[in-house]
Amino acid sequence: MQNDAGRRPLSLAKLTAPQPNRAWPRRRLFDCLDAARRSGNIVWIAAPAGSGKTTLVASYLQARRLRAVWYRVDPADGDAASFFHYLGLAAKGSPGRRDEALPAFAAEYLEGLPVFARNWFRRFYERMKGFPLLVFDDYHQVAADSPVHVAVREALAEVPPGLTVIVASRAEPPPLLTRLRTLDTFTLLDRDALRLTADESAGVARQRLADSTPDDAALRTLHERTQGWLAGLVLMLERGPAAPAADVTTPGDPLVFDYFAGELLAQSEPRLQRFLVTTALLPRVTPAAASALTGAGDAAELLADLDRRNFFVARHRAAGVGDSYEYHPLFRQFLLEQGRRQLGPDELVAAKREAASLLARDGDVPASIALLRETGDWAELIGLVLRQAPELLRQGRFQTLSAWIGDVPESQRAGVPWLGYFLGVCRLPYDPAQARDLLASAYAGFRDAGNARGEYLAWAGIVDTFVYAWSDFRPADPWIDEFDALRARHPGFPSRDVEVRAVAAIFAMLIYRRPQHPELPAWTARLDALLSQDIDPVVRMTAGSQLVLYYNWWTGNMARANELVRRLEPFASAREIGPFVRLAWEGILAISHWMNADNAAALAAVGRGLALADETGAHVWDFMLMGQGAIAAATSGDLAQARSFLERMQARIAGERRLDGVQYHFFAFQEAAHRGDLNAMPGHAQAGLACAVQAGVVWGEVYTRPALAHALFLAGDEAGAQRELQAAKDLAAQIGCTNAFYYVHELEAQFAEARGDLAAQLAAIAALFAVMREQGFRNSAWWRDDLMARLCRIALENSIEPDFVRALIRLRGLQPDEADVRLERWPWPVRLRALGGFAIELHGEPLRFTGKVQKRPLELLRALIALGGRGVNEAQLTEALWPDAEGDDAHNAFVTTLQRLRKLLGQRDALLLQEGRLGLNPRLCWVDTWAFESVDPDAGDADDLLRALDLYRGGFLANDEAAWAIATRERLRARYVRAAGADARRHVAAGRWEEAIARLERALRVDNTVEAFYQQLMRCHARLGRGAEVASTYRRCHDVLGATLQLRPSPSTDALLKELGGAA
Repeated sequence: MQNDAGRRPLSLAKLTAPQPNRAWPRRRLFDCLDAARRSGNIVWIAAPAGSGKTTLVASYLQARRLRAVWYRVDPADGDAASFFHYLGLAAKGSPGRRDEALPAFAAEYLEGLPVFARNWFRRFYERMKGFPLLVFDDYHQVAADSPVHVAVREALAEVPPGLTVIVASRAEPPPLLTRLRTLDTFTLLDRDALRLTADESAGVARQRLADSTPDDAALRTLHERTQGWLAGLVLMLERGPAAPAADVTTPGDPLVFDYFAGELLAQSEPRLQRFLVTTALLPRVTPAAASALTGAGDAAELLADLDRRNFFVARHRAAGVGDSYEYHPLFRQFLLEQGRRQLGPDELVAAKREAASLLARDGDVPASIALLRETGDWAELIGLVLRQAPELLRQGRFQTLSAWIGDVPESQRAGVPWLGYFLGVCRLPYDPAQARDLLASAYAGFRDAGNARGEYLAWAGIVDTFVYAWSDFRPADPWIDEFDALRARHPGFPSRDVEVRAVAAIFAMLIYRRPQHPELPAWTARLDALLSQDIDPVVRMTAGSQLVLYYNWWTGNMARANELVRRLEPFASAREIGPFVRLAWEGILAISHWMNADNAAALAAVGRGLALADETGAHVWDFMLMGQGAIAAATSGDLAQARSFLERMQARIAGERRLDGVQYHFFAFQEAAHRGDLNAMPGHAQAGLACAVQAGVVWGEVYTRPALAHALFLAGDEAGAQRELQAAKDLAAQIGCTNAFYYVHELEAQFAEARGDLAAQLAAIAALFAVMREQGFRNSAWWRDDLMARLCRIALENSIEPDFVRALIRLRGLQPDEADVRLERWPWPVRLRALGGFAIELHGEPLRFTGKVQKRPLELLRALIALGGRGVNEAQLTEALWPDAEGDDAHNAFVTTLQRLRKLLGQRDALLLQEGRLGLNPRLCWVDTWAFESVDPDAGDADDLLRALDLYRGGFLANDEAAWAIATRERLRARYVRAAGADARRHVAAGRWEEAIARLERALRVDNTVEAFYQQLMRCHARLGRGAEVASTYRRCHDVLGATLQLRPSPSTDALLKELGGAA
């Protein structure tokens, strides 16, 4: 089918200014326009028909040699999409034109029309550089309720300096534009201003009649009787100066015009009369069309003569196209009425049919359709509409297409399913339920006709109605079943584009309504494969976005989702991708980013999307974008930002869109959980689940049932919590939603911990981290830093997925609540060892110096640890390190060294300086002395005591002889002796003599000068009857103390040897 919805001739007819011939130069009004342009930039010309508004502006352009963008408004401009489409065509010929096209208006912009129009006109004006004037002619053609008034209001508010907008209308500004009157930049030229003065009337007469001009008295009479109405004056002059005159009581009255024009037409020869009434069927008349319609071989000469006589004819001239002519609206209306009287019914119908054919050929489809509607040629009209429909849909001109289809009687529409299909597509953004009925009827018609293409497209359109409505998917069940019948009738798809539409539709319908369907994996794979082929970019992005969402949000297949995002990303910036698709893509990127734990990138995508929505006025995806912003903010710990997003969502939520309710309440529940708001959590969980059930969407239940389980558990209803959690678990297993198992296992771990069931808790934690590792989860809507830090801690203590858990901790920057001996396995950013030597690890790697060792910063660090590492007074540190420095010198040395130490550690927050006290950050730094001292040697847990002893690998800062090091060394040594002794006594008390011996030998390897260890060891050997070992142990004590400390064993040790019966 040939498509000519936007062909050039029609565009030129709307976008070219008339070329007045022998128009009287109205210098008085030219001066008014000059003054208006100097003082402002908006001129509104409001006067009755026939007052010369169009001629005034066109002749002003000629007289001042000004370039202008001319836009002739007609009734079809009531469709905002048509208005922007044709005005955008005007920009293509301007000197400021850029390569990228102005955005097409679509249904999704209607809510934000003011914003769309404002930004659209800013870009339009950029392209108008070099054109000092923009003219809207015949503005009264815009219907009172048309959204075009809103667009023009924004256009007039954005007029840049150096540009003047002239609006010519039969009426003053409508209510939406009345504010214009208050602007200093606004000038109104009303009917009084456009009335001819007596001198101007005389000038018009002299120009038209030349030597036949009547005397001054007659001219004054003409002026008085026409009251300065230009059309009335011209008509009287055309009748001849001797003709009897009649008063014009109401300038612009069509009846008055018809009276005079009738007399004038009667004076014309019959051939010209017939030529005029026949060509009046054409809104714009070209010589070729006039000749074809009337058979007049001299049509060009006739039209040129009418123009020379200024006989209510305006000429339009465009390079490369030739001249076209337009009858004055009053004159054309008069001629059309005369045609109905003069031409016989059959002749008139034949002329209209021929005119309709000519108009369609030249691209003036609206005028052609209007004539076909008058003649009742429905078959021809339907064919023309069907040829235009795809292009009109592409241009977003849904209202225009709907109106054309609506012109066709129902009896004629019934047998043409394509009309119902296109009408359904037009209604889809505005009324999905009505669209569904229309598409269902079209589907039945296609099925009866065996039209495979129509069947698949109509079926896919029906699927779209459920997605657009975003409410109740349960009525989709019969249509899912119908797809099987459709596939049985037509196993092969008619074309690639139909295949993509159908596959994307069945994929969408199954994931929303039947995600457990056995054929879903096959359709998923097929859609994925189609995305790699040469298909329409918009279809690729829309279908691909849904597939990404399925992979990461439904199934949790992060690797596949991430790979698909990389594949689609290059296409997202294609010229064909409009804001609607780009906005959806930013939402998909946001989901992908936060699920990959890149919350900053997610929030950036949300910001770009919302900014684009504000820029274009397309707010259809705001809800989804704000939801992703809420989760990204909450899982970053920014609850204030999350709350802000949720408040904006709440303001936009619509009761009929149940899936919006699922999203809002689910996200609000998570935010409340972060805040620990036990009062808000149950309400959101219950409301979200109710919306999911009412929508008939399984994934909604999979996500909201665990939330309800969580709320019930916190409320003390453990049985109800277990019931909801099991239901969610069963549903997730049925539909393969591994993402949901994150929350399920997390809750299982919390429930088990509350019951005191350690085995069940560890099993749940193991299952949680296993699914996270297998699926590539690094974040979740259920993520909470504090909870995950605790689960990671337990996992590391029990060797559950240790490599993955450590990597997760590093990626997310998790921090434990407090440092203790059990956290040695935690992947600390900074790890400091001072027992048995001094070592620094940064992110698990030993600190190595490539140049000169920085002694002072390291000395500051050692002194800080020796003095406790927390809240150490600056004065203590300066006294320890710079004892000879005074006042500011000591302070400056401290500040400089601290800066160097922070740089050395690579994390400024690792060291906290508050109110003159310095400390290591316990959430970023692990210090072996802290962990060692966290265990009570006398009352601590046995396993913890063993861990503490393992940490003591030797004396504190063994090579430092500073007083601050020695004092701490002795204190920690004494603690170690107590701990090791306590550890040995526990084994002795339990009769584990060999274990006690092993522990004591280990303690002696760490510090062989502790006499108490030798004494305990002697007792253990004696208990086992090993007399030789008792004596050997005593000799070892004697030799070590003598060689190391120049001491001999104490009397108590000598006495113990005798008591045990040993001999040294």
